[in-house]
Amino acid sequence: MRRYQSDDITGRAIATVNTDSVRLLGAAKSPGGSSQPHELIQHAHLLLRNAPWIVLLTLGGGLTGFFYMLTQTPGYRASTVIEIQGVNEAFMNLDRAAPQGGVGDYGPNLINIQTQLKLIESPSLIARTVANVRSNRSADSGPREDRYSDLRSLLGIKLATTAEESLEMAAKTIAARPIAGTRLVEISADSSDPVTAATFVNSLSEEFITGTLRARTSGVLTTSKWVDQQVVVLRNELALAEAKLQSFVRGNDGVFASPQDTLAEARLHQLKEQQVAIQAERMAKQAKFEANSAGGVGSIAELQNDIVLQSLESEKAKIKLRWNELGTKLTPQHQRMVTLQAQLDDIQTQIDTRRAGIAAKLRTEFEAVQRNEALLGEAYRKQTNRAIGETAKTATYNSLKREAEQAREALSAMLQQQRQTGILAVLPTNNIRIVDAASAPLIAFKPRASVLVGWGLVSGFMIAVIFAFARDKVRQRVHAPGFVGDILDLPEIAIIPSQSPVPWSRRIAARANPLLLDDAATSVELASHYQRSTHLAESFRGALGSLLFGEGGRKAPKVIVVTSPRKGEGKTTVTSNLAITLAQTGRRVVLIDADLRAPRMHSIFGAENNRGLAEFVAAAEGEIRTADVIHPTAYEMLSLVPAGFVPANISATVCSPRLAGLIRDLSRIFDTVIIDTPPVLGLVDTRIFSRLADGVILVVRSGMTEANDILAARDLFRQDGAPLIGTILNDWKPSSLDGGRYGASYYSQQGPSK
Repeated sequence: MRRYQSDDITGRAIATVNTDSVRLLGAAKSPGGSSQPHELIQHAHLLLRNAPWIVLLTLGGGLTGFFYMLTQTPGYRASTVIEIQGVNEAFMNLDRAAPQGGVGDYGPNLINIQTQLKLIESPSLIARTVANVRSNRSADSGPREDRYSDLRSLLGIKLATTAEESLEMAAKTIAARPIAGTRLVEISADSSDPVTAATFVNSLSEEFITGTLRARTSGVLTTSKWVDQQVVVLRNELALAEAKLQSFVRGNDGVFASPQDTLAEARLHQLKEQQVAIQAERMAKQAKFEANSAGGVGSIAELQNDIVLQSLESEKAKIKLRWNELGTKLTPQHQRMVTLQAQLDDIQTQIDTRRAGIAAKLRTEFEAVQRNEALLGEAYRKQTNRAIGETAKTATYNSLKREAEQAREALSAMLQQQRQTGILAVLPTNNIRIVDAASAPLIAFKPRASVLVGWGLVSGFMIAVIFAFARDKVRQRVHAPGFVGDILDLPEIAIIPSQSPVPWSRRIAARANPLLLDDAATSVELASHYQRSTHLAESFRGALGSLLFGEGGRKAPKVIVVTSPRKGEGKTTVTSNLAITLAQTGRRVVLIDADLRAPRMHSIFGAENNRGLAEFVAAAEGEIRTADVIHPTAYEMLSLVPAGFVPANISATVCSPRLAGLIRDLSRIFDTVIIDTPPVLGLVDTRIFSRLADGVILVVRSGMTEANDILAARDLFRQDGAPLIGTILNDWKPSSLDGGRYGASYYSQQGPSK
């Protein structure tokens, strides 16, 4: 039994395991170093060992390619070259001969060359060519014999290719491509008959040239007809326009002035000038009249300019002066004063009469000017209406005249176009010619024997190399009992056969009664309990015998670690069945689920996954006792320590010093402690548990586990000083390899452990 000395020793062991694992993993991942030349040498030796197979498969690939070539119908490719020339579009306005712009443009530019290629490959052109070739085909046209015809006859290979099929082949393979840097286009077709290929290509080229010429001529003829129709229409329009113009002229006396200076407009300008002058005069007279009526400055100026009024005012002033001089000496009743007063009154009467005459004159002049202005305005209005009428007639005349001139010009242009299209209709232009006509090829271009045989040789060689590496890979995997023992020199504790699937009869019966197909009863993890009479359960009991009664009187291990090189090799299934089998012997067994990354034991045994291994090692001393993490199961004498809730830092959990104390306490309480750990390669967890165990069992899977992984796991356990006591071969199919030697007929009656 392994000694448990102290937590300090356990901690140092864990640290050593961590250091070694990091160093080994780093060395395994290093891409450089001397391992690459060694691998190349190994690959070379592998190819040399399989040289006969490689040579045989390579030659077989070449022969396959050759026979495939014999089964292929020979193909002959014929080609012709045509030239697409430019057209002088300036010749007789050829660019305007067709109403559709660009239809007649067959210049050798990139766009038009691509257009011609599409027209050559058009289905309608190919269909017309097929019809022509079919109607003119000779009776003896058909496939020709080639250099392999005799060999095909000897081997009984018949190529059922008729003349019609050779024609269809040519129609399907027609291709046109431009020759770079030139105006040339190559047209090619493939056929099983060389004559058919050449005939088809030549016929298609001629049909294309004829069709192009026909389309161009048809376009010119269509244009010519359209132009003739337009000439008739334009002549009718010109006659109608001239008739309308003449009718209008006759209806207006045939006299029209220049639109720039009509009589009505000249008279209108004169009236406008007179109107402006009379308005100015009226405003002046009105100002004088209104000023005189109001006694303003205007009236004073008009009176001052009157000579008679000025003399009367002067005479009045003299008499007034004499009256004032005598007034100082005489009384107003004096005769002389009365005489002077009478003179003053007479002169004042004359002055008032003169002023009244001047005012009447101003009124008369103002009223006369006002009447003249009104008469001139009426004349201007009438002249304006007259001018407008003459302008409208002139505009109508000019419009009719312009319409007639435009119709005459359009007719003239269309007559010129009619003459040009008439000449082009009898002088068709064709810009495509055949440079090199196709001739019947003498040698088939396909199938090419060298290419197919070469591909066959390369394919055969690649298949041979893949076969060699796959064969070596399969040989490196565990495939039969004794394989692991030979490479590890360790005892094979047990051979677990594959479990057969549930029979169809039982599945059909379970549809009516689900209890007949219970999940627990069919679970491979519990096969030791529910399938006691099967060979699968017997294989686990055989493993129990190897553990309890080891070789050389070795004492049975009390703490057992069960692991595998990598995942998916069935170590959890083996662990649960070993625990059940040990408990069935009356021993007190505890099963620890140490696979914290993928715990499954709690679901297999129907237990709660709480207060398990993770909680114990993470808790403080005395917080959780060993008894708190032990859970009973439905199987007598078997207890379970579940994984517990997965911690955030699994590495810190498995490296806890409390782990050794837990295993020590469990080994005192139970007869056997079985620990289900993760795969050993790539993870440090199993190596830590293996140093605390009395024995390590390595589970390998038949047809899956590779020898390199087994050796790598063995080396890790040796570095750690872990006691690797043996292996268990899982999922072995006895009928696959060495069936007779290991009792294939016996084991094949029952089935797997996954």
